[in-house]
Amino acid sequence: MKEPTYRQALSHGWEIAKDHKLLWLFGFFATFLGQMGLLDFFVNVLLAADGRALGYSLFLDFPQLTQTLRVGLSSLSFGVAGWAWFFWLVVFFAAVKLFLIFISVTSQAALVHGVGQSMGRAKRKTINPDKAWHAGTGHFWRVFFINLLRRLAIVLLAVLVGMSAVNVAVAATVGSKVLFAAVFFVALALGMILSFLLVYAVGYVVLEEYSFGQSIAAAWNLFKNHALVSLEVGLILMVVNIVAGLVALLAGAVFLGHMAVFWVLTLFSGINMVWFIGFFLGMAALVLFIAALGTMLTVFTTSVWTYLFAKMHKRGIKSRLHHFFSRA
Repeated sequence: MKEPTYRQALSHGWEIAKDHKLLWLFGFFATFLGQMGLLDFFVNVLLAADGRALGYSLFLDFPQLTQTLRVGLSSLSFGVAGWAWFFWLVVFFAAVKLFLIFISVTSQAALVHGVGQSMGRAKRKTINPDKAWHAGTGHFWRVFFINLLRRLAIVLLAVLVGMSAVNVAVAATVGSKVLFAAVFFVALALGMILSFLLVYAVGYVVLEEYSFGQSIAAAWNLFKNHALVSLEVGLILMVVNIVAGLVALLAGAVFLGHMAVFWVLTLFSGINMVWFIGFFLGMAALVLFIAALGTMLTVFTTSVWTYLFAKMHKRGIKSRLHHFFSRA
């Protein structure tokens, strides 16, 4: 049997994102958890490294910030009715947050399960969204803790990078710069490994019914045997995400052009309502386009990772770099 290639994985991911529109709903909510793979981690760590001035200000002004918050809270005088409404608002938004977490985690697991259904022996195996949703709810807690571990790892590594960046901002010595570079590159290496581990762990939980601990251990073994494959696929999908980001920027430029037209129409007509109508229509179209782009990107990325996970788990995949140099 011919060994699966990255092209087959990308083609499979595109077919899933294009042909199975019922999975878009899962993809939309799964987007709130961030992209599978390297992108989410890289964005957070690079923001931490680039936010030196912000981190410097927060660290130095923390006592003043605490005092300001204390004075502001003490000056609030809502009364009994006001505090009751405040309490219910807190409860309401906390409930909305918990519901969003539930539906996002469940949607991610359902999306993985749906992609798994498409990989049956039949060439055009149908996907049952109801079955995928029930699988998502059944795997909720294990997938939730995997994502929680992923988020904690991202935050911890970003904080370490941010603290070393603040250290450079406070004292820009050679030692502080060397320390920042070391922390930054170690964080990148650990973050990449953890990103791959947690992608594979979700696959083991949803498709192979592993427990949380078993999935982490199996993911580590799979990564050890496919480290180069993981890195190559991760970088390919990062390029795809960058292209999607450029498309989103192009959509923003089109929106600005659209608003320029309505600005001219408003100047000539003298009717301010023309501007508001144009802004509303343009913003609605921009938001819908970016939401659709993000949804399709999530479905595509998840499909590619799920496809490659299944092939690596069952038969193994050789690195393209290794294959190239072995032929040279």
